[in-house]
Amino acid sequence: MSKTPHVAPVAVAIPTIGRAEPLRRCLDSLNACDPPPAEILVVDQSHDPAIAALVADGGGDRVRLVPSHGLGVARARNDGLRAACEHLVLVTDDDCTVSSDWVGTAWRLASAHPGAILTGRVLAVGDPRAVPSTKDDPLPVDLSSERRGGWLFGNNM
Repeated sequence: MSKTPHVAPVAVAIPTIGRAEPLRRCLDSLNACDPPPAEILVVDQSHDPAIAALVADGGGDRVRLVPSHGLGVARARNDGLRAACEHLVLVTDDDCTVSSDWVGTAWRLASAHPGAILTGRVLAVGDPRAVPSTKDDPLPVDLSSERRGGWLFGNNM
């Protein structure tokens, strides 16, 4: 018998601004997670009917559309955090996909390290030189006793 619940008590917030095809791939990867998240919040700043239709067809009652009035990914992420019903919220962008163990791994790590901010390994799609903020460091870093910049990036946190 597995120790992992059927659904992880996790929300995932996905900011989008009307990019239906990348969002579909992102939702497909989240729906393939084992365990899947309890809720997926698509935070839409485009108000495009195609996004609303994709959310309606994108995963049943676990996927919700959260309209975001204003612009900017930071605002959309904050709107997603406010709309979440779960205590633990993961964030990814509409042009990202996640591995099938992403939700479960994040849930287990967050449960083991309450109050920590966790970020996963994010790899560039295509030419990595086109994504200057990509860091390719597979080893964990504990920054709990120091304060310095340049470590956290919004994707897949």
